[in-house]
Amino acid sequence: MPKDFQFNLNSGFFSPRISLQGKSPSFYFYGLSLSKEFKIKHEHLKGVTVRAYVDNPLTKDREFRNKNTTDIFYSETVFNNRMRRFGISFSLRLGEMKAQIKKTQRGITNDDNMGGGQGSGQTTGQGGGQGG
Repeated sequence: MPKDFQFNLNSGFFSPRISLQGKSPSFYFYGLSLSKEFKIKHEHLKGVTVRAYVDNPLTKDREFRNKNTTDIFYSETVFNNRMRRFGISFSLRLGEMKAQIKKTQRGITNDDNMGGGQGSGQTTGQGGGQGG
């Protein structure tokens, strides 16, 4: 790719969803994008990324057909979904984090005082003192 350009390719597949009365259709998708980041010398604005993308360029529409069948009825739903998309997106990178993110300390610290230990001088529990 030319200097500082980034090319991305993505794809995926949805398998049929099966229900008690039928199943929905499976389908696949794919997309391409080209992006470029522009560095900016500004106190708070660090960079701008411009991205041009196309999703499913070879598939204009896709028909989805969902059938539900039982002993007493039959239902079929058909709909078309626009699959091809073109677009441009802009994203901004603002500032930087100045504080360090602290890692969570792992482990168990047992700091409760159950009494009866060496020299604790404390007891736990309610009522029931000595006497008579």
